[in-house]
Amino acid sequence: MKIVFNTNKYLQIETDRLLLEKLGYGDENFIFNLYSNEEVMRYMQSPMMNDIKEAEKFVEKMNNMYEKENGIRWKMMTKKDVSTPIGTFAIHYYNKSSKRAELGADLLPEYWNKGYISEITSFFIDNLFNILDLNRVEIRCMPENIASINIAKKFNFTYEGRLRDYVFVEDKGFTDEMVFSLLKREI
Repeated sequence: MKIVFNTNKYLQIETDRLLLEKLGYGDENFIFNLYSNEEVMRYMQSPMMNDIKEAEKFVEKMNNMYEKENGIRWKMMTKKDVSTPIGTFAIHYYNKSSKRAELGADLLPEYWNKGYISEITSFFIDNLFNILDLNRVEIRCMPENIASINIAKKFNFTYEGRLRDYVFVEDKGFTDEMVFSLLKREI
């Protein structure tokens, strides 16, 4: 994990169509726009943001996660418009001793179904196991989140089960969580 956290090499990542930069202070307005969007939040296991202070706390939390070497969240932009973030991508719940981490992505609706999440997921699967010396990568999502389930299937993640009433979300109540995994020996 030192490679990701103690060098600038992975603070900015490029794929064919995307540029990812580590989320940081100054990104609060984008974060608020993303996580106050009703369509984005439909499949999230957290409440919708109601004010910019929540976005400030979120950015602070992401920076703390990075400083503690528990994960990293990037903002995503298309190379055609690097000034406009379209979503976020994260490696989170990183556990160095168990050699596992979880992938997560959130995208503004106008960028859905354009292959961006497939592109960045492919990049990370190709690189993540070696960069972080991982044995296991997970994707977790609500059962209603068909797009995330399809990403897991597309990249041959194994469905491990459904955690019933796993997360309580204000305004949603208890939500189930689907668990998918990909092991190093499977790639």
